[in-house]
Amino acid sequence: MSGRRVVITGAGVITAIGGNREAYWAALAAGANGVRRISLFDCSTFPVQSAAEVHGLDGDSLGIDLELPKPVQIGLLTAEEAVHDAKLVPGTFDPTRAGTIFSTSHSGYPVDQIEDMYPLLERYATARTLLLDPTNSMVAKLRSSLYKGPATTAVLAAKRYGLRGYTANAHTACATGNQAIGDAFLLVARGDQDVMLAGSAAASVNPFGIASFALINALSTTNDTPEKASRPFDRRRNGFVLGEGGAVLVVEELAHALTRHAHIYAEIIGYGVSLDTFGIAEMDPEATGATRSMERALTGAGIGAEDIDYINAHGTSTLLNDKTETLAIKNVFGARAYQIPISSTKSMIGHLLSGAGSTEMVAALLALERNVVHPTINYEFPDPECDLDYVPNVARRQHVRTLLSNSFGFGGQNSCVVVRRFEG
Repeated sequence: MSGRRVVITGAGVITAIGGNREAYWAALAAGANGVRRISLFDCSTFPVQSAAEVHGLDGDSLGIDLELPKPVQIGLLTAEEAVHDAKLVPGTFDPTRAGTIFSTSHSGYPVDQIEDMYPLLERYATARTLLLDPTNSMVAKLRSSLYKGPATTAVLAAKRYGLRGYTANAHTACATGNQAIGDAFLLVARGDQDVMLAGSAAASVNPFGIASFALINALSTTNDTPEKASRPFDRRRNGFVLGEGGAVLVVEELAHALTRHAHIYAEIIGYGVSLDTFGIAEMDPEATGATRSMERALTGAGIGAEDIDYINAHGTSTLLNDKTETLAIKNVFGARAYQIPISSTKSMIGHLLSGAGSTEMVAALLALERNVVHPTINYEFPDPECDLDYVPNVARRQHVRTLLSNSFGFGGQNSCVVVRRFEG
């Protein structure tokens, strides 16, 4: 696309397999598996008993309010790592031209707290004056929830780092992480901002989250061997596995980054979005929306199918998604689809919902920087409808100059980002 050049200068990440950037990459390259039996609550009566949980968050040293929902804490911790990585300190940027785009897909509240609010909401219809009662504990809890809502991470991060520019909460389901990165790219490319924190996080491993996705038969029921539950593109896949975590990237105008002598991971060169309007929880089986978003990303980047060296797939481990994404890749890349290494980060960290795109972009950036693509683990039984190169089970040395990262969400929301090795 025309406009200013945009690069990535910082990254922070927390997942079930690594609580920082280097630990995450080491685990990815080793094919480590973060999926276990659920331990955050008693799952014995649930039909789904596997997840990729995050434990041991440490926000004390940063003064993070431990009463904040878990995804907000993850967002703030990863923002700290990204900002430190980018050496984004006061005096090196104009705060009015620096902003944030974050997303959290679930409040992270324990279910009992959510249930406590039901009586208040029911009574509100006939007793509005209850909301004016400062002594009512449910009123206090509801008011507190407003402070801890979806936009909290963006606002708190902006305050922490003195960012007074564009601030927003993106929310396009599982496409959100990539959309936050892509929208930040557009803001910087067209000159509205110089630097953006872009990221997302999720923590839905609780009774409400598990039950919600289990009710629509979206989750894997491989309970006896949870480490085998997430198996993208494999013939025996039977649903995705919920994961927790998130990531933040520092997205910056090139000249601005060079002036600060910042480390440059890669240059963002293309971004494509689309909407299927096919169904709430299903991708269009003809892959029209997913195809269109990839095509738009390549067109915006000014490159062709022959230029992509690696694809970080959405790769959820559901029957329809993996088959449809495979079809979309074939639609875009034709015969060359069989020559491109493709891997699913979700095979190791589960599906982070809104947190997926940002964490997967960190994996993709490190693959590009280190010329190693991580594997898709648990790939044991080939599916004739998923017949591409999914880098099965073992990481691979691979020169990567340009890559594509896919995110496809509920409601048919699709977002794809193309990044290229920075070469001056």
